[in-house]
Amino acid sequence: MLAAMLALAIPVLAVLSRCARDDRYSNRATPVQTEPQAARENAPSDEELQEEVRERDRDRAEEQKFDEPFRRTRFDRLIAKLPIRKPPLYVEQYITTSGSHKLYTAVNRKRFLCDLDVAQRKQAVADFYRTATKVFREGGVNDLVQVVTPASQTTEELPAIAMARDGSVSLTRLGRARDGC
Repeated sequence: MLAAMLALAIPVLAVLSRCARDDRYSNRATPVQTEPQAARENAPSDEELQEEVRERDRDRAEEQKFDEPFRRTRFDRLIAKLPIRKPPLYVEQYITTSGSHKLYTAVNRKRFLCDLDVAQRKQAVADFYRTATKVFREGGVNDLVQVVTPASQTTEELPAIAMARDGSVSLTRLGRARDGC
């Protein structure tokens, strides 16, 4: 039995000794690159960095060109000072057209036409117009025209229910009606 164990042990020792000589199983440490050294070796060249800067500049210029039509004008900044969803008119949305001092004030149709009588409607528009005119005059706009229109999903059609200009207010036929209440 001892002979059988020795016969088995000799090949096992031979395999183990071969493994010990193989570098894959060695205990010697392999040199590891330090982070700064690795970063220097993988760092982009000056030319690559300059190209990256040029590309960012091109992207920025493209974005600015795209954003130009959406920049807020002086008129837009003045509109931002006006009340939204507050008395007296409870404006839900302001709508403008480029190059015009006409301000469409979209209101809730039911609140304006059903909850207010004709005199109250006219007074609400007059009170709002007085406040808006003051804001716009302080901003250098002296020819504000306000058109009150029912709020809708689109701006394709903006039927006037009231108008205010030059200190006077008028309700249109639609603005004097109580249809649909």
